Amino acid sequence: MEAQAVWVSLAAYIDQRICIYGKAVEQIQVTVSHTAQDGIWLCNHDAYIAARLREVLLPPCGPGLTPVEGTYSIHDLTVAGQIAQAYKFLIEYACDGGQNEAQLALNFAFADMQEETLIQRGIVSSNMAALLRSSRTQGHSIALNAMGERLAADGSKSLLTVVDQSVFQGIYEAVLNAYHQNGGDGAEAVRAGVTHGKAATAEAYVKKPDATRWGESMDRYWETFYTVPNLENQTASEQQIEQMLAMIGRSPRRSNSTHQNYINDWQDFLTNISQTASA
Repeated sequence: MEAQAVWVSLAAYIDQRICIYGKAVEQIQVTVSHTAQDGIWLCNHDAYIAARLREVLLPPCGPGLTPVEGTYSIHDLTVAGQIAQAYKFLIEYACDGGQNEAQLALNFAFADMQEETLIQRGIVSSNMAALLRSSRTQGHSIALNAMGERLAADGSKSLLTVVDQSVFQGIYEAVLNAYHQNGGDGAEAVRAGVTHGKAATAEAYVKKPDATRWGESMDRYWETFYTVPNLENQTASEQQIEQMLAMIGRSPRRSNSTHQNYINDWQDFLTNISQTASA
């Protein structure tokens, strides 16, 4: 049902642009027809027509000519596409084994805080807000199911464990709750997820000590979350990439703590939506 609404909205937008384009061409042809006879050739001149179309500002198509507007605006659909892309990357990480339940929880919570900020600032419509909020659980489930399939297919016995839903949900809720309570500071809310995550993953290790994604590897992840990496451990190519990023004003990710990267990503997000809103 929702997929149909998205399709109808996109089709309506395309129809509307076609309608506006058609009326613009008609207006240009009428204008040219009122010029001298030797000016008619302009109708077939691509550069002239393109220039006039860029200049023309038409009122909305008249009654009966304007397609019925869909449920979602083109801006809604653009934002939804960006969020879907972020979810796609996280699901791919789960498939590849690049992140466990705790890391996925932090990153899904981070994406959903961005989504909530867009909603609260009125950047998307109420219809799109409802769709985005109702779609979250499904996206989380797809990622966790993908992770479960990867664990089940792994040949190492120590990894043959069921996905721990409680670890994911506990960290995710800790972050979102902190976000709502602290006035919408996403980067700071991640701290609450780390605090909860330390306890949750330690408990998961006690229950399933053979799960190698817990224990020492996870302890090290939490312990270094706020620590700047030792640059001496970087390869020459990594150092070169970091230097190039610094030259273009981008914060080098590998030279930052994990938490600093969350802070930078949050600030970049806020800057981008502020620029979009003022455009």
